[in-house]
Amino acid sequence: MQHGNQNDLGLVAAIPARNTTVDLLRAVSVLWIVGVWHPIGYSPIREVGKNAVTLMVTVAALALFVLLSGYLQGGRGRDLFDFYRRRFWRIYVPFVGASLIFLVMNIGDHLALIKGVFLVAMLDEPAAVTLWFINMIMLFYLCAPVLLWIKRRSLTLLLIVTVIILLGLLAVDWLWERLDNRLMIYFPCFVAGIVLSGSAPPKAVWPVVLVTAIACIATLSVPIDGTDIVLLPWAVLASVSAFCLATRRLNDLSDTATMWIERAAYASFFAYLLHRPVYRILEALSAAIELDPLILIVAVGIPTTAIAAYFLQKGYDRLLASARMA
Repeated sequence: MQHGNQNDLGLVAAIPARNTTVDLLRAVSVLWIVGVWHPIGYSPIREVGKNAVTLMVTVAALALFVLLSGYLQGGRGRDLFDFYRRRFWRIYVPFVGASLIFLVMNIGDHLALIKGVFLVAMLDEPAAVTLWFINMIMLFYLCAPVLLWIKRRSLTLLLIVTVIILLGLLAVDWLWERLDNRLMIYFPCFVAGIVLSGSAPPKAVWPVVLVTAIACIATLSVPIDGTDIVLLPWAVLASVSAFCLATRRLNDLSDTATMWIERAAYASFFAYLLHRPVYRILEALSAAIELDPLILIVAVGIPTTAIAAYFLQKGYDRLLASARMA
């Protein structure tokens, strides 16, 4: 089912049609991070809630988010100036605003936040808490036009270039030991999205799912955290499998369900930027009233973040439209 205007992962850059499957996958990915993974970290249950299984789901959610970001680039025009102008106003400016809020509220390391604003934090770790992801996506967008240009000429060449870039990043990290491993983990997911864009998803999905299951079992047996390079195969296979399995399976949704999926996806970018400050305030409040922060975050924080994100995104879009900036 397609209608309306599609947005860049809630990162809001319009292309001709809206894809409900992409919206749903995007919304679910953000909901897992904002509504499950991060709230757990504020509660004593994190000792059991943050384990190998939930970590794997988190990596898959982030990988799917990155894949969708790459996928949506396939419908872009070839105007390089317009490509970067849109991303500057619609992604970078809100990202800088969120970084300033993090600085004022003392959320995470200040130097990492400042480096993130200059898009170098992922190249000189440690990167900022939470906002590292937007920093990484911005780096991927910087090279997206080149990757798209290569794809238009030869898909094989794109895969070769991807392998070369990945090996180069691994070599630099081995020599310099300052790169954030998540660059290497998620970059192939971004390229996978570009590869999948503009064409029908493969029909033979189950072999990929089987390989993904094997990768999951193999990875679970290794002590890991979210930056362990061993997660690379899992990230790629899990995101590709989820995308291919979900594609073309939402054609019978009601208009009401589709509307709410679109709204959730629309608010996803600002929800990601806002949730940490909201949760930090509720964490302080819960300490004052001696209540588990998770209760306030689930009851108040998540719905507040969702509603605020939707209206802030809408207001920001109107501001840009009236100023004709993007």
